Amino acid sequence: MTKRIENAIDIFLDAINEGTLAKGTCTACAVGNLVAHGMGSKVVKENFLTTLRHYATKPNVPNYDWAYLFRTDSYGQQSVKPGLHKALAEDRYKNLRDAIEKIDFTIDELRQIEYVFETNTELTYDVYKHRTKEEVRADQIKGLEAVVKLMLTFDEQVDDVKEVFTTKAEAIPC
Repeated sequence: MTKRIENAIDIFLDAINEGTLAKGTCTACAVGNLVAHGMGSKVVKENFLTTLRHYATKPNVPNYDWAYLFRTDSYGQQSVKPGLHKALAEDRYKNLRDAIEKIDFTIDELRQIEYVFETNTELTYDVYKHRTKEEVRADQIKGLEAVVKLMLTFDEQVDDVKEVFTTKAEAIPC
């Protein structure tokens, strides 16, 4: 397995373990966690009652800016037209590009990761409070298992997803 896939798996395992992986929020989804890492930050849970947000980054960085390029919602994947990234200030766009370079995935690969995670999970972050930790984690593992399977195709790896990710994720206590 390549180093970039190993690094991504470690980021995903940390996110599951720390409760900072969440479908439906650009800050804490699979891509959000990767980009935060590339920006030298980490996704954290917020106290929803005092901030009206569920997730943020520490240190605070705009790790959600990738959503100006693409996003997946109930209508499928939406790609922003070329040039629309200009809605971002030039320094924020440069920081986003730099972060993507640091995590060693292309924008197209991140677009695929986003789509696979969002379409292979059922529970969105706003319903987590109504589900058990085990239900949420099982749903997240299902989504990340699909992501790891996809990432292995990027580098034409033949590793077994169960061996490289699922077993490790299932070993994390709830």
